[in-house]
Order: sequence, then C-alpha cells, then structure tokens
Amino acid sequence: MRWWLVAVLWLLPCIAVAAPPKTWDEARANEAEALEAERDALRKSLSAAKSSTAAAKASLRKDIDALSAELTKLQVANASLERNLPGRERDRSNEAQSAALEDLIRRMAAQEETALPDDDDARAALLPTLLEARLESLVRQGGLRLEPDAEVFDASGHATVAPVLHIGRVAALRWDGSGHPLVGMPEGLRTVQGSFEAPRVFGDGTIATAVLYDEASPPRIDAFEEQGWRASMDAGGPVMWVLLVIAAVAALVVVERTVGLVWASVRWRYESNRFEAAVREAHTSTLLHVQGWVAKPLVIAAAARCPSCSVSVDVDVEERATQALMVMREQLQRRLSLVNVAAGVAPLLGLLGTVTGMIHTFSVVTDSGTAEPQLLAAGISEALLTTQFGLAVAIPAYLAHALLSRGARRILASAEQAVLAYLHGGDGHGHEHHAHHHHEDGHHHDHG
Repeated sequence: MRWWLVAVLWLLPCIAVAAPPKTWDEARANEAEALEAERDALRKSLSAAKSSTAAAKASLRKDIDALSAELTKLQVANASLERNLPGRERDRSNEAQSAALEDLIRRMAAQEETALPDDDDARAALLPTLLEARLESLVRQGGLRLEPDAEVFDASGHATVAPVLHIGRVAALRWDGSGHPLVGMPEGLRTVQGSFEAPRVFGDGTIATAVLYDEASPPRIDAFEEQGWRASMDAGGPVMWVLLVIAAVAALVVVERTVGLVWASVRWRYESNRFEAAVREAHTSTLLHVQGWVAKPLVIAAAARCPSCSVSVDVDVEERATQALMVMREQLQRRLSLVNVAAGVAPLLGLLGTVTGMIHTFSVVTDSGTAEPQLLAAGISEALLTTQFGLAVAIPAYLAHALLSRGARRILASAEQAVLAYLHGGDGHGHEHHAHHHHEDGHHHDHG
C-alpha cells in the first residue's frame, strides 16, 4: 500500500502541470518516464521498509536475549532454594525440639529440686537421671499415702496442721476423723465448702467422699457449697419471690378458714341441738336471747314457734331469716376467693418466669454463643424453677379451695334446712337428711 501512495503523490504534480501529449511517441515516452519514476519510488520504499524491519528485528532479538538471561538466573536461584529448603526445615525442627527438651529438663529439675548445670551437654546428660527420679516419684504418689503432719487451709483461708490421706494425685482427705475432702490449690490443700459424710467402715475397708481435681486446673472450693432455699429462690428470679408471697398469703387464709369452719361446724351443731330440744319441750322463749351469726337464723325461725313470746311474728320472718342465712354464708365463705385467686395466678406467674428464663437463655446465646454452658444452664434453671414453684403453689391452693368450699356449703345447707323446718311447722328433726338432699339438688352457695 505504501508504494502505491508514493507513486500517486509523485504523479500528481506531473498530471497537474503536464500538457496532454500530441503524438503517440510522445505519449509512449511520457508513459515510460512515469513508469521509470514509479519504479524508482518503489525501490526507495522497499529499501526503507527493509531497513525498518531489520531494526525492529534486532530490537526484538535483544529483548528476547535479555528475558532469556533473566529466566536463567531465576531458575538457578529457584534450584538453589530448593536444595537449601530441607536443610532449613531440619534446622527449625531441631531448634524446636531442643527448646522443648530444655523446657522439659528445667521443669523436671524444678519438681525434683535438682540444680541444673550451665553446660548444654551436661544438662542433656542429666535427663535420664531426672526421668528415673520422676518415675519413682509418680510410683510413690500413685496410690494411697498418709501424710501425718500436712498443712491444710480451711474454707476461710486459715492454715492448720492435720493428717491428710492422699489418693494418688487426684484427691485428698483430712484423716482426723472428719474425712473432709480437700482440693489442691496453688497455695496448698484447701478444704472445700459444704457438708460431706464422715468416713464409714464397710467390711475391711472404709468408704469416704472425695473430690477429684486436676492440679493444672483445680475446681473452685465454693462450687461444693450446699444450696439452700434462698439460692433456689434467687436462681428462679424475682418471680419466685412473688410466688412465695402468694403462697404465704394463701397458706394463712387456708389455715384461718380451716379453723373458722371447724369452729362454725361445732358451734352450729351445738346450737342446732339446743334449739331442737327447746322446740320439742316448747321452751323456745329461753333461747331468743342467743347472739351470734351462727345462731341468728335459728333465733328468727324459732320465734315463730313461741306463741307466748312478746316478739310479734309477721310475714317478714322468712325475709329476715333469709337475710340471716346470707350473713351466715358470707361469714362461712369469706376470704376463700383469695385462695381461688392464688390457685389461678400461680401457674400464670410460673409461665411468666419460664418466658423470662428462655429470653435470658436466648440473649446469652446471642451474646456469647454456646461456649458458656453455665450461663445457658442459669436461664434454663430459671425457667424450670418458676414453672415448678407455680404449680406447687397452685395445686394445693386449688384443692384447699375445693375442700373448704365444700365444708362451707354443707354447713350452710344444714342451716337452710333447719330454718325451713322451723318456719313450716316442723320440729327440726331430720334436717341433716334434708340438708343433704338439698345439697344434691344443686342449691349451692359458693361465692369463693
């Protein structure tokens, strides 16, 4: 393409200024001259292209030679690193093993209270002696060993001297009759908190309670402290204390109502028998002065059976007797509603504590995952304790309310039947039977 462009540029001036040929020879000469000029231009273009190609080729060859030399250097360096790599790894491994062996020798010498020499070869030669002494110490301490005068720290941190029975390296007991378990702590043997049984003789052996421990990570001495009712209440959260208050109130009401109903039952039977005898003997006037809400319905009803009494009997006698029975019912069933409320509220509070404990558990999982099982156990314990305590309060309260309500209804039904018998001309006999029948007919008064 380039030589065509050169030919066209060279011919343009000729075309622009040359006059048209006049003869055939002149035209042929012009054409020959143009071709000659074009050939010269093409030769120049070809020569320029050859010299440019040769320069580019020389530059490219120089770059290839430089890259080849660099690649050769890298290959030589890589081969050298590969040859030296096993040696460096071996040196690093030997250094790590030497450091571990040096630490082992130092720790064993400290345990056996042996002085270490300064020379490395002398320390290495001391290793078999240290191993033999360590094995003898392990064999000596591997079974039961009684130390007659050992220093023991009690739970408060005060040091005392007492005989100690060592059970290998995992447990120890004070062998002064108490048999109290000990735990190896950094400062020495510590007495664990809590109550443990004293050693008991069983055949040819002795049974004692011990606490296993690891010298590297001893347990907390307060981990064996007995948990009282306060700890259980605190573990259940604030809902437990609310349930305790409700249980106490319900228990007081149950005791008071039990005593009150027993007294009302005895008093009713006494008054009922008195009025029955007075009606049979026509001496009801002698009992009209009796006071009290238990006898009040009988007084009103018996007044209708006393013709010689100054008390006038009108049509309002039944109404006044009914009012007296209503007062009696209120007295018999008072405060029973508190027991019913306790029986209904306690399970709901237990459920509230369960939800609170599960929320606490999920918050622990969100904050620290499952890496802290003690925190998870605290939330689950709170949930279960509140549910258990809520049911423990609700079930007895429900049973007590049912029994007390039944007792109150029986006394009230007996009073109603006695009053009806007196008002309708009966002598009051058999009102217990009628009261029972009246109770079965569904005439129940339970405001609890």
